[in-house]
Amino acid sequence: MQRYVKIVVLTVLALSITGFLVVHSGIADPLLSSEEPRVERTVLVVPEESTRNLLSTLAPLKDELSRKTSLATPLGAVEDLCRLAAVTHEQVELIQRYIQKQNSKIDDLTALKESMAFIHYTSKYDVPLDLAIAVANTESHFDPEARSKAGAAGVMQVTWKVHAGLLQANGIHYEHDLNDPEKGIAAGCLLISRYLRAYGNTRKALGRYYGGSASVYWDRVSRNLARLRQYTQ
Repeated sequence: MQRYVKIVVLTVLALSITGFLVVHSGIADPLLSSEEPRVERTVLVVPEESTRNLLSTLAPLKDELSRKTSLATPLGAVEDLCRLAAVTHEQVELIQRYIQKQNSKIDDLTALKESMAFIHYTSKYDVPLDLAIAVANTESHFDPEARSKAGAAGVMQVTWKVHAGLLQANGIHYEHDLNDPEKGIAAGCLLISRYLRAYGNTRKALGRYYGGSASVYWDRVSRNLARLRQYTQ
């Protein structure tokens, strides 16, 4: 009986503390609200120095735990995540610098958004990272406000009237979304991915993406691929 009373008391106390935190932090409890809870999407970029410091802190503890138990610990996963974050951070900075080298009119924030978008959406849609960057350089020199006479828009010069159905099905709902650095790159990577799967050949896939001579377009993209690879070596 005493154990039951203790459980009830602890439960009530926990709920009271939770309610206090919710009220005094100004955060609405989604269970008590009629509105959908907001989900904020963030990108974690960890400085290389911070990563090294965390890894050096984890190393002795990981070694000690390894001596005491044969079971896998979460520390290995944390270490892998830190290393991945460091690599991603280096990639983001490298691509950002390359974008601004190719087009000095691109401001720091836009170049950063484009860099992270290239890494994210080429991974999501299984497109070679260097290929997507070379296509963007060929199409717009990374200008999210670029627009062709035929109506192609954004960093990747995607034509809304041709691809509206596919884009809307993948979260790009309006034509002006193509001028958003992230969504414009998402749209281009989505199309390149589909054409690569359909044709099984990079040159033919890019010819379809371009909507013209595959050999002419491949020559242009190839030059930008070579320029990118030379910069990153």
